[in-house]
Amino acid sequence: MIISYFDIIKSPMDLSTMHAKLESGQYKDRFAFEADFRLMVNNAKTYNMPGSFAHNETLALESFFDKCT
Repeated sequence: MIISYFDIIKSPMDLSTMHAKLESGQYKDRFAFEADFRLMVNNAKTYNMPGSFAHNETLALESFFDKCT
């Protein structure tokens, strides 16, 4: 049995969805944007094995975001 991303991640979020929400005015404040960003990061850390390229890049992106907020 192959386990898919959607078997593990029940609330997916990605940058293209965030961009679309931003462009269409769906974010009422920065906290809603940050919640989606944190969801995306947590999903990536959950799905990708520690030490993998994707996991490490997620940590770097999260660290950069934290410095900017």
